[in-house]
Amino acid sequence: MFSHFLKSISTDPTIHTGEQNTKNNQDMILSLSVLICDYHEDQMIHIGESSLEYEKDVKGTLQNLADSIGETSKDITGLTKQINASAKGVYTLTDTAGSDLSEIQTCLNDSGKLLRKSANKIKKITHSI
Repeated sequence: MFSHFLKSISTDPTIHTGEQNTKNNQDMILSLSVLICDYHEDQMIHIGESSLEYEKDVKGTLQNLADSIGETSKDITGLTKQINASAKGVYTLTDTAGSDLSEIQTCLNDSGKLLRKSANKIKKITHSI
């Protein structure tokens, strides 16, 4: 509508005829000004609507996404802490098991020595009988 009006003004021969059509020219300029104002107002309304749509849809969605990423980050951090704690627990268990096995080995060695001594004593007693 606006571009059609501009085209009709630029091709209208009466706009270039001078003083005799001054009233026509003034009316056209006034009409053009009204159209420009209407067009500007329509564009401002459209910009306002676009801004409201952004606020309503896009901004909320982006905020939800950011919140979700933040929660995921917290979950990953918690999981990492649990894995670290589990690894420490496995290390402690392994260390304790190694220590316990060393004690069992010492106990078995000592028991073996005592059994050999007892066996030797039993042999001596059996030979003497």
